[in-house]
Amino acid sequence: MNKDRIKKILGGLPTHVVLVSLCLIWLIPTIGLFVTSLRPFQDINQSGWWTILSPPRGAREYKQMCASCHGANGQAITEANLADPELMTEYSRSIKLLAMLKRDIDGTPHLKDVPMPNPQQAADITDYLKRISGIEARPRFT
Repeated sequence: MNKDRIKKILGGLPTHVVLVSLCLIWLIPTIGLFVTSLRPFQDINQSGWWTILSPPRGAREYKQMCASCHGANGQAITEANLADPELMTEYSRSIKLLAMLKRDIDGTPHLKDVPMPNPQQAADITDYLKRISGIEARPRFT
């Protein structure tokens, strides 16, 4: 290769780097807006587009505090089917859920050795229960 050709390649490199950088700066928010447009408005109000692949709010708390007895989908105990919309309308608020969790069931504490959720965790669990029971059905696409 001759020197003129090398100078020409290196001389044009910064312009290409700048153009590619500008394209990326424009492209990332555009992808974010596109992904956001496919999400339900309830999710948009609670989290950013970059969390689309993460589990819904309350899923972690439910798994940690409830799933061992009630199952992953809330249907393991037929008398307390957490996927039943009729049952879940009785506990649609976190304060009602906390009051129910403090009551004993057949003389034993409801949560046994699991610590009582704090008010924020109870609110998150309530949101998750509304979702799995279908009370708060969210559309797949908006």
